[in-house]
Amino acid sequence: MLKYIFLGFIQGLTEFLPISSSGHLIILKRWLNIEGDNLILNIVLHVATLLSVVVFFRHDIKKFIKNLPLWKNVIITTVTTALIAILFKNTFENFFTLTRVSAIGLGVTSIILFSTFRHTNGKKKINELSVIDAILVGIFQAIAIIPGISRSGATICLQLWRRIERQDAFRYSFLVSIPAIIGASIMELPRLGYISNINPLALTAGFLTAFFTGLIALKILLVIIQKTRLPFFGYYCLIMASLAFFTL
Repeated sequence: MLKYIFLGFIQGLTEFLPISSSGHLIILKRWLNIEGDNLILNIVLHVATLLSVVVFFRHDIKKFIKNLPLWKNVIITTVTTALIAILFKNTFENFFTLTRVSAIGLGVTSIILFSTFRHTNGKKKINELSVIDAILVGIFQAIAIIPGISRSGATICLQLWRRIERQDAFRYSFLVSIPAIIGASIMELPRLGYISNINPLALTAGFLTAFFTGLIALKILLVIIQKTRLPFFGYYCLIMASLAFFTL
């Protein structure tokens, strides 16, 4: 039970903060000798964080529901991510078997975060994203499939480089995460027949922990982005990357 609560906490915290949930889960499982890759647990935790996004952004989703240009860009970003994920599926899967890839990925994330030190707040609003912006976000979201590379960090920083306003970069990054998480979970469903059963109470505990931790992490990240403190996560990623690389 405690193991699932702990993993739910890590998933909820690292899924949204720019420090890579996949990288942390791989590294922590090795450090704590947690055996196996329990697919049903991974899917449940991802559904929990998906629900966190929907709840946190419910007002934005209602506000943008009739904004066709925005949803066109969301579709472009999603299709771009999906095409890369499908084309390089085997390569991405192999990365998850190499623990040091997570350490290297965290190092890459630190560089991405450090790159925004000198970026002032852009002026481009979420309604003004171009097709090129949408494609680039999709590419960066796909690259972040590699463990250790933060999806939120990569997509938000990319938008800051493109001079998109900070809060709108935050909003768009997590709007496009909704279809990405759904798609990733659906792709794993055919493998469910090969997993063992888990205590439903343990799954529920992990789900609730990931959900509420995810809501807290989203609020923390929004405040950090508003205060332009995003690069400071780069120091944490660099330290974590160094520890993981030399101990695994």
